[in-house]
Amino acid sequence: MVAATIGQVLALAMRANAALRGREPGPDWRDADAFRFCRSVRFAVARGGTPEIAARDPDHWLGRLAGAGASGVKARIVSTDAAEESIATGLIGGGSLWLIETVLARGASRWWRADWRMEGRGSAEDPWAVTYWRVDPPESPVAERPIAAIAGALRRTLAEIADCAAECAPRFEESFRDAAAVLDGEKRVAPLDALAPVALLAPEAERLFEACRTAWAFGGAGAWSDGGFPDERAGEGGRLGARLFALLQEGLAAAANSTFPAPAERG
Repeated sequence: MVAATIGQVLALAMRANAALRGREPGPDWRDADAFRFCRSVRFAVARGGTPEIAARDPDHWLGRLAGAGASGVKARIVSTDAAEESIATGLIGGGSLWLIETVLARGASRWWRADWRMEGRGSAEDPWAVTYWRVDPPESPVAERPIAAIAGALRRTLAEIADCAAECAPRFEESFRDAAAVLDGEKRVAPLDALAPVALLAPEAERLFEACRTAWAFGGAGAWSDGGFPDERAGEGGRLGARLFALLQEGLAAAANSTFPAPAERG
């Protein structure tokens, strides 16, 4: 299962783009899967050490985007070491850095970074208070590539890592081969749930999105990144895992960002 912190960024980007295209963005944020276990999700700007609330919740944020001159919203990644980040991705605040980029009409952008905090006032059902803080633009976000290029690289990596898993980590083989079948349109495994508004993704983007979710083998005990390979295969397993992790993140972001509104679609 993709980390909750990543899923929420993806959902916010797709819901925002649906709204900007004049489409239904999905259910009320409290009913959406991406915000499960969150008692609050807000957007804020730090001014002189004092937080200024820009939006009190995701639906309020969606409603303010058009008035702020937004052309669309993207999920962006900042990654420096895929191998290390794949190990920590299951922890709140761990893994690669995911940001929300709000692209404005004249080409400028506003960037938002999530801060997840467990606060005493939260119940066991929704313990997390999430604030997306406006931040400076990152120096080197992962470059965007076409979906076809990512899918091709992912297809090759899934074949290699599935063969490796068959010999040294059999419990992962089925999910890797299922992901390849999803990518090729031969199998449908993971429904999009409430992460993406209904029928928002084009078929090739939806296949990539589902394949990435199906192949996700990182975070938590027993993950691929935990190792456990025979000594002679440890290097291969680590290299393949790091490559897969980077491609899965890239694929999820590219699929979500494919919903960015064309000029004629903006409501």
